[in-house]
Order: sequence, then structure tokens, then C-alpha cells
Amino acid sequence: MMLSASMAQAQSMRQTWIDMPDSLAVFLNKSLRTELVDYVDMKVTAEVTNLLKEKTSIDTLTADYIRVKLTAATELELKLLPRKAGDSIICMVRTYYGPVPQSVLTCYDREWHSIEGTFVPQLPKESFIKKPAEMSEERFSDLMAMTDWQLTAFRLSPDDASLTVSMGFLQLTKEDQEDFDALLTQTKLNWNGEVFK
Repeated sequence: MMLSASMAQAQSMRQTWIDMPDSLAVFLNKSLRTELVDYVDMKVTAEVTNLLKEKTSIDTLTADYIRVKLTAATELELKLLPRKAGDSIICMVRTYYGPVPQSVLTCYDREWHSIEGTFVPQLPKESFIKKPAEMSEERFSDLMAMTDWQLTAFRLSPDDASLTVSMGFLQLTKEDQEDFDALLTQTKLNWNGEVFK
């Protein structure tokens, strides 16, 4: 019996996850990765105890996307992205949740060989900041002077080939952080077959 295209794609992401090298999540071996997606197939809670004795769970699994909570402080996303050459690549986003989320984006071919290159443009901090009408120019200037220690977070979309980029700033007081939250916006970039733009 032939699989439909969507089922074949889902199998493809399922297999991509299972085949991911252990070195990319040393506390989650192939057996545990397989167990997780088997639980998804059985429509039960997709959660295992990893080799660090912590919980790992699948949050979302689609035809070309998976989001996994590796530990309480680490999340992993994989997305299959089409290339202009006609094949596809694996885009991985690993996010670390500290005082401010920070992400690392890497890309691999379908055999899990790392692909060198810059896939996300360097965006100026001004791309993420918009002054609220009710904020004084003086307060806005004060906050802008505090933005040297910045971290970037990425979120792949399960629905399309886009990447949401957000920024956070370290070393802020609680009051400054609350005011900063009112300034921050997100930027959405779309995959063009080669890079996010």
C-alpha cells in the first residue's frame, strides 16, 4: 500500500529525529528518541526519562517539524526546509532558557553533515525595539543605553518555512526589564531556499 505524500513526509521527520546523531543530544540515545515518537504514534504522552534522569518530551510533531523539550532549561526544534537545488536540509534550533532565552541555529544535510554558512542575517537591535507613545524620550534613551548585553532567540514555525527572531537583554533591574518588555518586538524571516530573509 502506498503512503500518501503527507504520511511519507511525517515518516521522513520521524526518521530524521530517530537518525539524529547521539552527539547532538548526548543524554537522549536512539532508543529513547524512538520511544518518544512511538508514544506520539500511540497518541499517549510523549515523555521519557533521559540519561540525565530528567524528563524529555515531544511538544509538537508534524510532517516536517518537531519541537522537543530536552530538559527543563533546553528545547530543540528541527525543521525540514526545501532548497533551491531541489533537495532539503535539516534546520536545528537549540534554545537555552536562562534569565533570557538564547538560541543557536545550525543546518545539516539529510545525512547529518554540518553545512557551513550564515543562514540568519545579523539584525540591528533597532529591528526589535519600538518606542511606545506613552514613554518619554528621556526614559527611552536611558533604556537604549542599557542594551549592550543582548541575546537572540529563534523559533521555527511548524506551519511554514519561517523563523521568528526575538531579542532579550541581560543585566536589567526588574523595573527596567518591565519597561524594556514594552519596547520589544519580534521579527519574522522567511526561508528563500538558501537563507532566512
